[in-house]
Amino acid sequence: MAEDPISDLLGDGPEPGGPSLRSCTACHGVLLQRRKRRRSVDLWIDLLLMAHPDVTPQQARLRVHAAISAIHSVLLYHSPLDADELTVRLGSVAGGILLLPPDELA
Repeated sequence: MAEDPISDLLGDGPEPGGPSLRSCTACHGVLLQRRKRRRSVDLWIDLLLMAHPDVTPQQARLRVHAAISAIHSVLLYHSPLDADELTVRLGSVAGGILLLPPDELA
């Protein structure tokens, strides 16, 4: 069988001879998206650890996920702020979570 880019994430199916996630195109796409997101999160964690060597990997992971969640949660919220002000405020929130100096948040 040819190398599958997500073969480490997929099994042969729940039962021997049963359907495999490999046979589900939609599942395959979802798993590829998850891998991309994990890589992105890992990159942000690495950057945070380089900028703040005093932060533990666990703390960095928490901060990265908190910053991402803060931004994503606004997608479900109808803000009365205009787009420019919302962008500045969200940048400030995420920057604070990620320990960016205040002068870099502008």
